[in-house]
Amino acid sequence: MELAKRDIGIQHLQHLIKKREDMLLETKKHLQHQSKENKYLKAIVEDYDKYTDAIYLEKQNQYKALQLLHEYLIQLTLDPTSTEEILRQVKFDRSLILAEMKKVNY
Repeated sequence: MELAKRDIGIQHLQHLIKKREDMLLETKKHLQHQSKENKYLKAIVEDYDKYTDAIYLEKQNQYKALQLLHEYLIQLTLDPTSTEEILRQVKFDRSLILAEMKKVNY
C-alpha cells in the first residue's frame, strides 16, 4: 500500500514538473516575441538562453558519463574472470544507471 502511495506521489510530481516546463516554454516564447519591441527584454531573453544552454550542456555531459559507465559495466559482464557476485552487482548497477539516464532527459 505504501508503495502505491509513493508511486502516486511520484506521478503527481512528474505531472507538476511537466506543467512547469510547459509554462516556462510558453513564457520564453512570449518573452522572445515581446523582446522584438523592447530592447531591455532582449537582454533578459539572451541571458535566459545562455542559462538554458548551460543546463542543456550539463545534462548532455551527465548523460555521456552515464553512457560510459554503462559501457564499462557491459564490458565487465563479458569478462570471463567475473564472478557470479560481480555479475549480480553489475546487473543491479546497470539498472540504476539506465534509470538515471532516463531521468537526465536532455
